[in-house]
Amino acid sequence: NNFSLLARSRIYYNLYNSSAGDLTDIKTFFSLWVIKPTVAHKLRLGIPLTAEEQKLNRDLGISDTVEKGLLPLPLAQQIAREYQVIQEETHGFQVTVPTAGVDVETLHPLPGQFLILTKISADPGTASADVIKVAVDRDYVTDYVEFPTWALGPAYSVDSGGVVDAITFKPALGKEISCFIPALHELRIKLKATVSRTINIRYTVQKVALSNLLRARFGLVSRGEIPGETFDKVLGGIL
Repeated sequence: NNFSLLARSRIYYNLYNSSAGDLTDIKTFFSLWVIKPTVAHKLRLGIPLTAEEQKLNRDLGISDTVEKGLLPLPLAQQIAREYQVIQEETHGFQVTVPTAGVDVETLHPLPGQFLILTKISADPGTASADVIKVAVDRDYVTDYVEFPTWALGPAYSVDSGGVVDAITFKPALGKEISCFIPALHELRIKLKATVSRTINIRYTVQKVALSNLLRARFGLVSRGEIPGETFDKVLGGIL
């Protein structure tokens, strides 16, 4: 099911079983957006502003625009407007994963660009005990995100009568996890396993122009390093 929840400080994701007996090998996954709130976000959510943010609010009239319902911008609209995609690539590999783990690929952006990992999928292994994991290193953060692949698909085949006829490996590459992981310097995709397996993996990476707006959003420049009011408008949530 698709649903959307907003949280200011913490969020919980729990599973409950209403049946009489225990259920095993339940597969589930969810997506989570984490953003740094702008002045517009804080005004909408009732989060106190700092002294600098209060000045930006007065100078740029942000609260008036928030009250009109025009700010903050919906996330999808903001991304479509700000992120100028130069190229999108989908990479696929079949990799033998030792128990020590393996680096699948390391990518680096060209000057004036950065990378965004947007989709990823991998085989679940032959049993839940295999614990096949995808791990992503972003810039200088090792294992920035890590997740098991067992939830991405079945490891068995089902006959026409709906009965499991054999435990048979089936690739899960028809099901992808959507993500949005920017990397300014380096993006590394890795696989880990408790038992050595041959795993199919596929992921999609965008090459995006590093504009002044995004330099300000990523904290790469100061107020005086870019022209106009771009820096202040990014902090305020107008851009």
